[in-house]
Amino acid sequence: MNLTPPPPALFLGINLLGAVPWDSDPPISGTFGSSSQFTLVAPCVLGLTVAPTYTLSVVNADGSAAHVVGQTSGLLGLCLFQAQVPIPVTTPLALSNQRLRLTIATLVSLHLQLGPDTYLQATDFVPASGH
Repeated sequence: MNLTPPPPALFLGINLLGAVPWDSDPPISGTFGSSSQFTLVAPCVLGLTVAPTYTLSVVNADGSAAHVVGQTSGLLGLCLFQAQVPIPVTTPLALSNQRLRLTIATLVSLHLQLGPDTYLQATDFVPASGH
């Protein structure tokens, strides 16, 4: 399952005290098994992020009732060609017509983007019957 955000509006991005959320689309039903792993994959030429926090939540199809299922943070994040950020999640995780929401919060970030190919990679997903 991949979660793809909209393409960046600028080739060079600068954010101050930002928090950007992305929701999976369409809503999904199924289970991420006990060996599931979640990794944010973001291409860039060069990037620096101060105090990044990556939060993965489950939300209802309409975006309400966010429930945090995983989070990771650090003092500095450096991206050279591609950043891969593992997000630890307690599994198994069952979804029923729900979305995954990835929120990236930073104090300051500067990124020179290669393109809009940022995605959330998730493994060991079993779709619900009939989906």
